[in-house]
Amino acid sequence: MSMHPLDPLTPQEIGLVCSAVRKHLASDTDVKAFKFMSCYLLPPPKRAVLAFLGIPLAPGEKAEAPVLITRKAEVDLVDLVGGRNFNIILSLEQAGWKVDTFEQLPEGVVRSDPRVQELAKDVGIASEEIRVDGWSIGWDDRFSTSRRLQQGLLFARLGPHENLYAHPLDFTVVPRRTVSHHRIPETKLPTLDTEPLAHSGRERLPPPRKPFDFLPDLIEATDKNFKQRDGLKPLSVVQPDGVSFKLTGQQIEWQNWSFHVGFHHREGIVLSTITYNDGGMLRPIFYRLSLSEMVVPYGAPEYPHARKFAFDSGEYGMGIMANELSLGCDCLGQIHYLPGAHVKHDGTAQIIQNCICIHEEDSGVLWKHTDYRPGGRSQTVRRRRLVVSMVCTLANYEYIHNFMFYQDGSIEFEIRLTGILQVYVAADGEQPPNGTLVAPNVNAQYHQHIFCVRVDPMVDGIKNTLVQQDITPSPFPTGSKENFAGNAFIATDTKILTETGLDFAPFGTERRWRIVNEGKQHYSTGKDVGYSLNVKSSTVQLMAAPDGWVGKRAAFATKPLWVCRDVEGSKGSRLWPAGKYVPQTREAPEDSIGEWVKQGKRVENEDILAYLCIGTTHIPRPEDWPVMPVEHVNVSFKPQNFNHLIIVPGHAIWQGFDPNLRTKASEWAFESFGANQDSDRLEVFVKHIVRAAQIAAEDDKSLVVFSGGQTQPASTTTEGESYLRLAIKMDLFPGNLRATSENFALDSFQNLLFSVARFFEVTRRYPTKITVVGFEIKRARFEQLHRAAIRWPQSRFGYIGIDAAGDNTLAQQGELENGFIPFTEDSYGCHDFLLSKRTRRNYAARYPPYELTNPRLAALLGWCPQKQTELFHDVLPWPVLHD
Repeated sequence: MSMHPLDPLTPQEIGLVCSAVRKHLASDTDVKAFKFMSCYLLPPPKRAVLAFLGIPLAPGEKAEAPVLITRKAEVDLVDLVGGRNFNIILSLEQAGWKVDTFEQLPEGVVRSDPRVQELAKDVGIASEEIRVDGWSIGWDDRFSTSRRLQQGLLFARLGPHENLYAHPLDFTVVPRRTVSHHRIPETKLPTLDTEPLAHSGRERLPPPRKPFDFLPDLIEATDKNFKQRDGLKPLSVVQPDGVSFKLTGQQIEWQNWSFHVGFHHREGIVLSTITYNDGGMLRPIFYRLSLSEMVVPYGAPEYPHARKFAFDSGEYGMGIMANELSLGCDCLGQIHYLPGAHVKHDGTAQIIQNCICIHEEDSGVLWKHTDYRPGGRSQTVRRRRLVVSMVCTLANYEYIHNFMFYQDGSIEFEIRLTGILQVYVAADGEQPPNGTLVAPNVNAQYHQHIFCVRVDPMVDGIKNTLVQQDITPSPFPTGSKENFAGNAFIATDTKILTETGLDFAPFGTERRWRIVNEGKQHYSTGKDVGYSLNVKSSTVQLMAAPDGWVGKRAAFATKPLWVCRDVEGSKGSRLWPAGKYVPQTREAPEDSIGEWVKQGKRVENEDILAYLCIGTTHIPRPEDWPVMPVEHVNVSFKPQNFNHLIIVPGHAIWQGFDPNLRTKASEWAFESFGANQDSDRLEVFVKHIVRAAQIAAEDDKSLVVFSGGQTQPASTTTEGESYLRLAIKMDLFPGNLRATSENFALDSFQNLLFSVARFFEVTRRYPTKITVVGFEIKRARFEQLHRAAIRWPQSRFGYIGIDAAGDNTLAQQGELENGFIPFTEDSYGCHDFLLSKRTRRNYAARYPPYELTNPRLAALLGWCPQKQTELFHDVLPWPVLHD
């Protein structure tokens, strides 16, 4: 099996890459001691990947010719002696991994420290009971940014496995070489040579000692009245025939979806080249989806808590913090796992075996309707979803990442938050203004979780546009012609033309966004097809001031949505909204979203990126202690405006005015087969029209094309126009006429091809699905011959056959002799017998305009090969599948 170009580095590759770096360091640099910080795949250019996979860049185009893709890796390491940081790019050549570029980047100690031990002892905590959560220092101007520092948040563990977060200590440390700096909450920062305890003016606070455990055996040991909940019967998730998805390497196929699952040490799950098989047409949707950054700012202003705003992706890495999952707990049902691997400091691979979980879930009802009228029927369809998930532990918090695919073409990214609150010790009687006392002397501070989702769209191609929609009350007053009852509201679309950050909606406005392809329009709305970004319940405004520490470093969190141009360079695409190297920044660096959009490049109909910020503001409740029940944050992507062509080939011309007389022969111009047969045939013509209208009523993305030219000398109109007029007279399209006529077809092949061309004239796009409603005896002619002649895939072609009642033996014989066999010998009907039939039927000398209105179909429209069965082999404006 060949490797997908976006497959992450394998554990073996990580080892080989790091070995090549070691050799380079020894032979070409003065670096003596070092440790690896990261080692990961440097993705190849987007166009090269799409060409490799055969995905076109625009609808109706051929995929670009494949080019050689060189596998590359990127490494970051730290010089332990000189304090320097280096970034290395390597390429895989025939002889092995080779260093391409080597660039210098600008720029258990705590527990054993005597000062820390003494401070802990003063409040009754032994050195072996001290536990430390290491956080990036965030912002502290007293320290140089050239030295990487952490702040240690201290707790006590009073027994094996017990909840250490129930016992917060009253000081923090900043390890700097071998010196620990003790901090007590105070808004004014003491100098580094000041004794912090004296500066704070506070008495020492011993940690609360009451246990608040979450492990059942530990709770039972301290609470004799504890009893686990009972009464629940077993709930089994069983798939006796196995799973519905197919996993090939890291490529997944399920219910028309196809996508690649990757692993990144920083983002965790990365989904790429997401496509949907829309009735046989391969439709690209997203090139890449991932959680590219997040920030957790705490709302307590006193020192040192203002330093607590963790960038859990950029400072620690979601992939590095990923759990190894277990069946029946983290994932339920029939599970497939994928491993993850990242580099350890020594250059070997850390392998997480069951890192990514893939499974199916029942997700309630997809849709339901009950016809409430007497005798009405009811229909309910269950919703199945495919879930790709992982769990990350960031010290006290857990984040569950779920990418979910649905059968209606939508995608949801959900983050579930759980774990243990970050807490601090409170004095007896203290009422913290920026936190909740979730237990005696345990202060859980207010905070936010803001996640930045990177969306690299390719909705029907890589040229996309972001549209903002504002829903507002009508500007016209009650009583006016435009708003007589005072109930009107409107939706206003605004294309985003240049790179920018978009604002929250003002009060009284509901704001939505969608990503569209301006090259495809919906037949009814006339609007561009696209995917909506559904974040209404998950957008959250950053509570920190824009000019404060958090606002400067996490500028991405100040807007709900950003859009910029995708720019690929030697080190890949724009990935990180807060910058590539996040720890100890003082403001957003040059390689961050706030700086990118300052260029103001045009983003209409371009290869764009969207950075979507979602989150939650957490005001802790006592019920969130000691372990927080899951809270949900999500964004969903839903399709808009997909199309279906319904064709009704004409066989006669209705000349009447009263639809009640529609089965009388005197109302029609047609070739008579005898009085008895004529009556039956006329009823079938009407049934064809009615059935097409029924299909259209069930699919609001469909357009009916009644097809047929002016084939009768006794009439001045066409088959197609007369069928449409009869349908309107019969009120088959109440309130919404989703039908048109095609007025030039002279035989069944032209019914099909010309209807496709007419569909484009009306909608400015080609259909994704075709359904023909005609005589059952002509099924083989359409399914086997005409469909193949225009190279339309069978998987998205349907035929509904309705014949006259009674014996159709003679009709079947006539179809074989005059239709099926001639088209078997002359695929395009442009020679001898079939050509003479067309000429004979074209009484009014009507000639189609489709070569002008459909230039991309011109070659097919004019195709008449000397070898009469030779199929058209040039480019077509729809993907061609070989059935």
